[in-house]
Amino acid sequence: MQFQGRFFDGKHSSSKSCTLNYDKESGFSILYDEHTLILQKVLWKQTSTKLLIIGESLGKYGHIAITDPADQQHILHLLSNIKKAKSIWYSHAFLAYYGIISILIALWIFMDSLVFLFPTRIEPWLEKQARSIHFRQSEVIATDFSDPTLKKIKDAFIAIDPELEGIELEVVKESSINAVTLPNKKVIIFSKLIESADSIEELMGVLAHEMSHVKFRHCIAAYVKLSLVNMVDKIILGGAVSGTGMAMYFLQFSKTNEEQADEGAIKYLDQLHLSTSGISNFFKKMATTKKSSYFSFNFLATHPSSHDREYLFQGHQKRYAKSDFGKHDLKKIKAVVQKHNFKSKKPLKRKPIKGATL
Repeated sequence: MQFQGRFFDGKHSSSKSCTLNYDKESGFSILYDEHTLILQKVLWKQTSTKLLIIGESLGKYGHIAITDPADQQHILHLLSNIKKAKSIWYSHAFLAYYGIISILIALWIFMDSLVFLFPTRIEPWLEKQARSIHFRQSEVIATDFSDPTLKKIKDAFIAIDPELEGIELEVVKESSINAVTLPNKKVIIFSKLIESADSIEELMGVLAHEMSHVKFRHCIAAYVKLSLVNMVDKIILGGAVSGTGMAMYFLQFSKTNEEQADEGAIKYLDQLHLSTSGISNFFKKMATTKKSSYFSFNFLATHPSSHDREYLFQGHQKRYAKSDFGKHDLKKIKAVVQKHNFKSKKPLKRKPIKGATL
């Protein structure tokens, strides 16, 4: 389309012959004297007699004045359509952007309910991811394949709850008193937990708690949540949080998860004819070691307080005449750890657990 326009550069004006072009890549543009003005980057203003087009290539005070009514009508129609198309694109992009964010937030909120819909085939991959984060350099002391006591514990839990079929137990050399679950039904027992256990009831109580996490797939939910955090982080913050210690916060179980696991532990211990006094004692010891002021505010803590959990298990104590587990089982598993510690006095090169790297 050809039209006549009067160019003003801020000081002088001149009449020029212009051509209106369209290109799939750059869109609509105006050509004049070997210059190109992309219409998607212009503003316009209509007066009673003129249509003024303003653009970067015309200079700070420059503009094109179109006086012919027919040319004004055609170009104004074109500019209006471009503005409308851009407005629709931005609105669609806005809806898509915040739609994705809303879906991710909804998944986060309802993750504990949706976790049972995730296929089990993703768990081996999640396990590798978890090991690469937590146990890249941890040393395996024993597994339920190599130690009869661990196998006995594993078989006992599967016998009272067939949903635990496929669980695997590992003892790793770690200096903190803890046990954790990984995806793919892995229960990792820290050597320090075994060394510090005062009774078989204490050790089995902690493991009963972890078995409940396995049953309810809390670990799967935690790692899927971490993936969602990484996605939102990349969309909004450009990956500023991913890979930092801050992201590790999202791997912690919620209070609801912990309370559900505690209730499950009580049921498991009852079926195993073991008293809850052991796990109550465990949380009593934990309460004395956690001196951080952070944990004094229960509504801020990611776990129920150790005192609250101690009292919970105290309130469910029962006496049993006989159980399949006794002092001899704790002695056997302690002996395995002690034997390993004795051998480890010699300098050993630490190797990552099989599957620790992605």
